[in-house]
Amino acid sequence: MRQFLVKKGPLQLHNFTFPVNNKGRQFSPSLYNRKLPNGEHVVRSWLIYSQSQDSVFCFSRKLFSKNRNNWAVYASQSLAIRGTSDKMYDRNNGSFLKLFELLATFDQTSANHIQTITKRQTKDKNRFEIREHFLGFIPVVNTSGKGPTEKILKELEDNQIPIEDMRGHNNVDNNAASALGEVASFFLIIQQIYVFFSSSPSRWDILKQHVKITLKPVCSTRWESRLSAIIPLRFQLEHIYDAAINIHLDENWDNQTKHEAQSLAKKVSCFKFICSLIVWYNILSKLNIVSKIMQSPNINLLNCNNALKEVLVFLNNYRQDETFVKVVDEAKKIAEILMIDSKFPDVSTIQIRKMKGHFDYKSNDLPIIDSQ
Repeated sequence: MRQFLVKKGPLQLHNFTFPVNNKGRQFSPSLYNRKLPNGEHVVRSWLIYSQSQDSVFCFSRKLFSKNRNNWAVYASQSLAIRGTSDKMYDRNNGSFLKLFELLATFDQTSANHIQTITKRQTKDKNRFEIREHFLGFIPVVNTSGKGPTEKILKELEDNQIPIEDMRGHNNVDNNAASALGEVASFFLIIQQIYVFFSSSPSRWDILKQHVKITLKPVCSTRWESRLSAIIPLRFQLEHIYDAAINIHLDENWDNQTKHEAQSLAKKVSCFKFICSLIVWYNILSKLNIVSKIMQSPNINLLNCNNALKEVLVFLNNYRQDETFVKVVDEAKKIAEILMIDSKFPDVSTIQIRKMKGHFDYKSNDLPIIDSQ
């Protein structure tokens, strides 16, 4: 009977007129739910109402409250309940565990229960522990999606690590910052600037003579590195430009180095690049603040929800025309310092080769191209 009730689960009454006691109080279905201090609503699925007794009970406690008789029989017979060991199938684990071992010999349900406890697979929240371990380097020949997947699954199986208990998390910012070709090209230029100066101690010394904040690389696995790489260019773009020009005009450098310096100077002095620099700095700075808040161990669900709503409002407002005008005005100030034209470059398109067609074919419409 107890197993049947467990499989069926607790039954909660809703469409029922609950009686009123002599104090004028009665049970309400709203008590099946509880609102936590952080604003979260929790369903009390374990709470049941008894019509015969006009009382509420805990479903699990009502079913298993009499289990104390299982060990009380040992006390009444003056038998030792515990042994020197608390492990199943151990020689000195006591009479109580020995009885369970005996029951498991004839009862498959008890055997499965003991096996679950032995393997420590009980879903107890107090026993969950997040761990990070470095397993080692795995050679992968097939670089397609199938190859690394099979290698990882086999490595987990060899180390007896259940993939069901593993979780992987990633911010959407990492993919959002490289979803468009224009964005990927922008961060590629930033990485090229860092590689150009950091690959040579002499070039790095020239850069340090012009800037106070050193350049940072763009890491593909850490989206936060994009903000760290943008900050030096956002506030020292003219100084980085001067460092590249000095290398280009210095006759002591070889032609390839001077050409690379000239190419980088042209890229950072592009008005479109300056606007992109301002836009991405403003967006990533806001997202970084919220990311730090969500990583805090003391954050609650209510504050996290408010922080995400604030970011959503910021992004919606940032898409307005007024914000774009402010970005352009701010970029024009930097363009004046660099002494360049504050105009967007013409959009270069790939010319499609026209195939010879019949006279009755319809011609393609010419697109309207606006560089801004």
